[in-house]
Amino acid sequence: MSGLSRPVGSACAIAGGVVALIGNLLSPRFNQDDNVEVYRAVAASDRLVPAGLVLILAFALTTIGILAIAASLRGGRGNDAAWLGGAAVAAGGAIALAQNSLSLFGARQMARIFAGADEQNQQGAYWATEALDKANSSLFSTWTLLLLGLAPLLIGVAMLQARRFSTWLAGVGIVGGLICAFVGVANLLMEDQAALNLVFLVGSLLVTVWLIASGVQLRRFDEPAPV
Repeated sequence: MSGLSRPVGSACAIAGGVVALIGNLLSPRFNQDDNVEVYRAVAASDRLVPAGLVLILAFALTTIGILAIAASLRGGRGNDAAWLGGAAVAAGGAIALAQNSLSLFGARQMARIFAGADEQNQQGAYWATEALDKANSSLFSTWTLLLLGLAPLLIGVAMLQARRFSTWLAGVGIVGGLICAFVGVANLLMEDQAALNLVFLVGSLLVTVWLIASGVQLRRFDEPAPV
């Protein structure tokens, strides 16, 4: 048997969606208006590390699961869209893992350095933390575009073409993907990324529903899915 089996791919998709929900519930929210207060809150947070580790696991499982879903659609009418969607998943998943690792270690360490800096070094520590924060935000927007946007959008199109998954499920993936792709592009062009938080929440929840339901439906296929 070559490639990843359907049951394993299905389990990864379902587990990835569930673990992602748990990770997002655990993640602390930093809603302070002033970046100085945000960085101090980051430095003092005791939930950032466990939430970050859970999200890293979620992205690894999600990437494997969506690749298995895309692989189940190759070789038929949805082949091209499935291949393109799989490429978006691979790229977006790698960037998401890198961004979460950067946030878990680098951003947290820089925030602690800033919070503990004396008056002489505080300004330099602030700008270093700010630069890392901007890089972190740009990576977040990029994987949002690829992993949550283009991937479910393209794979949803492949589902419609191949008729191997429910039509409503394909529609959920396409709508959620369109919303997240819009948010990803807009956030790369806007300074205030918090403006689209509610839109992102709606889109990401739709993609999560699509991922878990796709994992459930993937179980009905018996042949191996090469990933």
